[in-house]
Amino acid sequence: MKIEPAECADLVVQQSSQDITGINMATAIVAGEKPGESTSYSVASYEDDAKLATDKKAAETKDLQGCDKFSMEMQGMKLNASAEILEATSDAELTVATKSNISMDG
Repeated sequence: MKIEPAECADLVVQQSSQDITGINMATAIVAGEKPGESTSYSVASYEDDAKLATDKKAAETKDLQGCDKFSMEMQGMKLNASAEILEATSDAELTVATKSNISMDG
């Protein structure tokens, strides 16, 4: 898979290869106006304190590492993605809300 800008590859791989065992997650995906566009929303809770500590540290920085916009291309198919961290509150110790948009050429 080719990811542009190249410096976003590590972040994308890290997010896509995360061990989700013991993590409870609810996700909603909303179709966009154009074919191939969507927006997803997720809420997670953790059974494993070690995983929570690792993800909490990453979440507290609220840093997209300059990868708020990137593209992924594989086998001739290109996806354009954007992400942002939203303001959110809850009764939880830590609340992080992110919004990502993905569109597929064609």
